[in-house]
Amino acid sequence: MHPRFGLASSVLALCLSAPAALAITPDEVWANWQALAAAQGSTMTAAGTAKVGTSLEVTGLSVTSAPQPEVTATVTSTIDKITFADQGDGTVKITMSDSYPVEAKFSDAPGQPPVELGLTVQTPGLVMIASGSPAELVYDYTAPTLTATLTSLKLPDGKVADAKAEITATALAGHYVTSTQAGGGARLQSSATLAALALTGSGTDPSGSGDSLAVSLSLADLKSQSDMTFVDPALMQDLAAALKAGFAVTSTASTGAISLTVDATSPQGPAHVATSFTGAGFDLALGPQSVAYGFSLLGAAFDATVPEAPIPVKFGWGEFGLHFGLPIEAGPDPKDASAVVRLVDVTMDETLWSMFDPGQQLKRDPVTLILDLAGKLSWNVDILQPGALDSSPEPANFYALDLKQVLAKAVGTEITATGGLTFDNSDKVTFGGIPAPSGKITVTAKGINALIDTLVAMGLVPEDQVMGARMMLAMFAKPGAGPDELVSELECKDKAFLVNGQALPF
Repeated sequence: MHPRFGLASSVLALCLSAPAALAITPDEVWANWQALAAAQGSTMTAAGTAKVGTSLEVTGLSVTSAPQPEVTATVTSTIDKITFADQGDGTVKITMSDSYPVEAKFSDAPGQPPVELGLTVQTPGLVMIASGSPAELVYDYTAPTLTATLTSLKLPDGKVADAKAEITATALAGHYVTSTQAGGGARLQSSATLAALALTGSGTDPSGSGDSLAVSLSLADLKSQSDMTFVDPALMQDLAAALKAGFAVTSTASTGAISLTVDATSPQGPAHVATSFTGAGFDLALGPQSVAYGFSLLGAAFDATVPEAPIPVKFGWGEFGLHFGLPIEAGPDPKDASAVVRLVDVTMDETLWSMFDPGQQLKRDPVTLILDLAGKLSWNVDILQPGALDSSPEPANFYALDLKQVLAKAVGTEITATGGLTFDNSDKVTFGGIPAPSGKITVTAKGINALIDTLVAMGLVPEDQVMGARMMLAMFAKPGAGPDELVSELECKDKAFLVNGQALPF
């Protein structure tokens, strides 16, 4: 479910805070809710407000999300009543109706018919405590459960889908610290924990094909932290302008065990997919100068039975992760960049292995691929502008490449690479348009000859082609220190390209 549907983004994030020793009133909390909604570009209205003793009651609260530049969407939440109660100690207790509706519309482009969703969100027992001052508010909240139930789903063609879906979060707790910023913006720092999250959904194809789908998802021990600085809402429609004005996001999240089951039926037959992970992680850092993004999925197990596959498909891995870091600003100065790919300990069920190696001649060692690179580059164009990368024949200059770790392991072989290169951008002639490199990379390969012998024995490589392959290895590699080990030293030096000390024409 989209995060806009949750209470955390539609209501809980509308809170401003400060040190608890200060005093805050119900009216000031309500005023700051409206101020933060405006800072985020959302629309907040209320049918009425009334004083009840020392409390403030807001009725008919409606919150509509800010327009998003990448999609045509509106999400509106409507809450019957919210009570801001002065507790007499400088804090305010906020309670609200146990349930409220959410309506959402999404379309691929302006003018296109939207997908229309209806949801009911239930938050029995939700309590928020506000403290601080109008300039800064601290919010601490707890909720025993939070449930969102799909009540309607209308497709772009006007058909109403036969679908059911429900998400339940258990033992939700969070902490928000938000402050107003100069120029109409706001800063929101938050942390949250969740003991468990469960999703169930099912539906049938409204076209009458007979296709159906049922999904079950569970996650345990969710944790998240974020720090967001918002700027003038008018600037938020243009990411480049917003970043230059100070918009920034830092966010991390992690989970414990994850389980996903999908069952489908079609004229071709039933399908069943079961996937589990021991954990997952996510991080994002976006600011005026750089962006970094990464995620990881740990301890995966995948088991699928589908009509298109003659046998069950079973595999898993220890870790799959991606992480990228890039500068954003254009300018002549080199800046740090990085790219990491980690696919560690991939395993396959013996049933899959036996399809192409029934004699078990290949080693069943887990497969690993790790690529950890760092470097320096500068942009000659503003990459946040549409079409910028295509507008210049040389959108970037590369200055350095460092192989922090390069590792590939499979079927009894292992290949590693170490070293690095620097690049001379004033010379793009010597190496055919590439900035002239300097430096050395050492590649070490183990088990290659044994693998070739095995492939020949299996009949996968003709005998008459082996001699040519071994001659090529001899040209570019020399024997290493261990058995069946080959080493290649690739060096760029004095405008020349050398392999194991021998110059080769480029």
